[in-house]
Amino acid sequence: LRLLALLLHQLTSGHATAMTVWGFNVDLRGEIARRFRSKPATACIVTEAEPPFAICAVNSAWTHLCGYDACEVLGKSPKILQGQKTNYDKAAEFTRSLSTQLAEGPSSSATVVLVNYTKSGAPFAHRLRTEAVTDKLSGKKYFITESEEELNLAIRDAVMSDVDQNENLWESTLLFFFCALLLLTTFYVFSDDASTVDDMDRRSWHEQLRTHASLLLPRARLA
Repeated sequence: LRLLALLLHQLTSGHATAMTVWGFNVDLRGEIARRFRSKPATACIVTEAEPPFAICAVNSAWTHLCGYDACEVLGKSPKILQGQKTNYDKAAEFTRSLSTQLAEGPSSSATVVLVNYTKSGAPFAHRLRTEAVTDKLSGKKYFITESEEELNLAIRDAVMSDVDQNENLWESTLLFFFCALLLLTTFYVFSDDASTVDDMDRRSWHEQLRTHASLLLPRARLA
């Protein structure tokens, strides 16, 4: 009856599509619904407080920001938003801070800006602020995350460039090891001690290495 009353209230107050919930009881649903209604333009998501942090509720602002329908994400991990440019080290650090938050109590919160992706695959700088809430009846804990696209150009560019720098470092490392391999192999093929390698094999090795180097070097310069 209480669940029916809540649904009836949402229908009559024009908020029937403002929140979709999964996995927790009606008392906490009412609390979350009130919070969602108080900030209709803020993207909000509720997850379980234990890995894999299954999504329990989202509001319409979140679905608009991220491009997913609620039915596509309920019960899944928020990692569905991550992609190639997501800083996984920073994301893992944020997750660890959530565990600290649980120990410190409901007044604490954690904030981070990550590169996440919409359903269509578009990257965006995603500012997240998470706090813990407790279901008073069951004692189970959840995280409420309010989020928005980071519009500050300096912060957004810094987040994007941080990922690009990591990619450039990886490219440079690959280039270094490839060049080292190229030098060592060339030295071996053309050394006087390599008497077991005939001229044809030497030319074949050399041409293959030159081909691979010509493909890799322009890519490294662009990075």
